[in-house]
Amino acid sequence: MLETESYNYEKIIFTKKIDGVCTKFQIKKPNFKLINFIFKHSLTIIVLFIVSFYTLNFNIALIFTIIFLLYTYVKLNSIVIKEELFFIPSIGVQELSIHGTGRKDIKFYAHSQIKDLVITESVSTLRVIFYLCLICQNEQKKSRLQPLFIGTKPKLDVLRQIYKETNHYFK
Repeated sequence: MLETESYNYEKIIFTKKIDGVCTKFQIKKPNFKLINFIFKHSLTIIVLFIVSFYTLNFNIALIFTIIFLLYTYVKLNSIVIKEELFFIPSIGVQELSIHGTGRKDIKFYAHSQIKDLVITESVSTLRVIFYLCLICQNEQKKSRLQPLFIGTKPKLDVLRQIYKETNHYFK
């Protein structure tokens, strides 16, 4: 278990587990508390409704409140609180993302489609962000990069550790 920081300066916990031939990597954000998120946004919604109600009329206050509720749900649904990566030799790689609402996104990449595992870099405003990517090839022989750990964005030291321990699967 390794406690580190992501590129968004959020605290993340990196763990590795080996079950027989399967290797599992997990990155989670321990600081995300659903009750705190709901409390802060509910308080904002109530204040917004009261201010809108007294400065405008009831219909406009209701519309503002509904729009902010939708915004809160979309924001909560876009927050990734945990990502897992399963490397299974000769079968493939499974990626699992768990969002703030509890929604799970599962993606599977068959071993026959994976050409290689690479660490790529992306230049953003005043910083360089590294990504762990799978190079996948479809039936038409077109290659594409499939970035992993997009929601948690671990730093290079974590990505190097995953790369060193799993690169031999794709040789």
